[in-house]
Amino acid sequence: MHAVETHLRNGPVVYRYHADDGLPGREGGFLLCGSWLVDAYELCGRHDDAMALFNDLNELAGPSGLLSEEYDPVMRRSLGNIPQTYSHHGLIDNAVRLSQHT
Repeated sequence: MHAVETHLRNGPVVYRYHADDGLPGREGGFLLCGSWLVDAYELCGRHDDAMALFNDLNELAGPSGLLSEEYDPVMRRSLGNIPQTYSHHGLIDNAVRLSQHT
C-alpha cells in the first residue's frame, strides 16, 4: 500500500502506471483505482483514511452527480468516458463496506 501511496496516488486519484504507453496525451488517475485504495485502507483498519479518500472521490462527481473514468488532479478536470459504470460501482461498493464499520 505504501508504494501505491508514494508512487501512484495524487490527491484523491490513483494512477494505473507512470510509463510511456505509446498513446497520445496524458492519462489521468482512474477513479476505480482510488476506490480499490479505499477498500485497502478499510481492510487494513485505516477507517479514517478510507473515509477521507471516499469523501474526496465523491467530490469529483460532475454537476450532474456523474463520475468519469479518469480525473486529472493537475488540471482539475474529468477525463475519459463519462458516465463510467466502474467508477460508480467502485464507490457503491465502498459505501457498503464503510457502512459496515463498527
